[in-house]
Amino acid sequence: IMAISFLEGIIFSLDSLSKLGIPVILNVYDTENNIDTVREIVLLDFVESSDVIFGPIYYRNFNLVRNFFKDDTSKILINPLSNNKKLLEDNQNVFFLNPSEVTEIDSIVACLKDYGNDVVIIMDDQDHSNRITKLKKLLTIDTIDFIIHKFMDLSEINYHKCASLISDSVRSIIVLSKDELFINTLISTFAALNDTSILIIGHKEWLNISELNTKALMKLNVHIPLVNYMSRDSNSYKSFLQDFEGSFFHQMDNFSMISFRALLHFCSNISQFNFIQYHDLGGYVNTDILIHKYVDYELVPLE
Repeated sequence: IMAISFLEGIIFSLDSLSKLGIPVILNVYDTENNIDTVREIVLLDFVESSDVIFGPIYYRNFNLVRNFFKDDTSKILINPLSNNKKLLEDNQNVFFLNPSEVTEIDSIVACLKDYGNDVVIIMDDQDHSNRITKLKKLLTIDTIDFIIHKFMDLSEINYHKCASLISDSVRSIIVLSKDELFINTLISTFAALNDTSILIIGHKEWLNISELNTKALMKLNVHIPLVNYMSRDSNSYKSFLQDFEGSFFHQMDNFSMISFRALLHFCSNISQFNFIQYHDLGGYVNTDILIHKYVDYELVPLE
């Protein structure tokens, strides 16, 4: 299903490129997630002569493709999902569309610096050690004081405990949880504090929690780092999304959007992403993460 979504975004972009006078010849191959099939595909004349290769998605298959075309710097190899930096090493023609976790945390810390307060990091009983380590490192570098509080059980989330975590100097909160019940409980409890000067930084997975009270999210000044986000309520996207639905008879998802933008970026002069090189001899990573906040019941990017 995910691969079909990527393909639909690419097909949809062909019309936009055609209107710009840019003809694109598209061939689609099913790897069947079979390494032997991938070996056969890379030897095909059309694949060897192609300018852009999108995928394969799975690590082992993509690794074979990037090794096969390692010395062909004219070829663009696009990996839409991976964060595995090994695929970027010694390959200047590899491009990651998915920003790294460090890039996301960088954007969070930059937002906190602008807000100008100390920070409390709240987490549930899940393992967040990797993210905590990166957060602590960047917060320390930017001399932002922080405390860490773990709620081991939902019963610990109450009015008095949440109030005690906030002070005159601590107004910013980073929540390291994607758990629906935990987030709902935490947000409703902080909203009950009747404090409108709090900044809460959440996670993109919160967008999948339909029960979250948008009014509470606005009141708590909830900020969420997002890549490739499109609001279905935004006037600037409505016509575009309707055209997609008219073509494929269902709503456009994030996978279709990012593949649509990727083809525009690499096949035209309409820049869609901001890439930085992993290191001197390595590939490139998309760094376009924008902090969004709730305004008038809609998520909008910060200017």
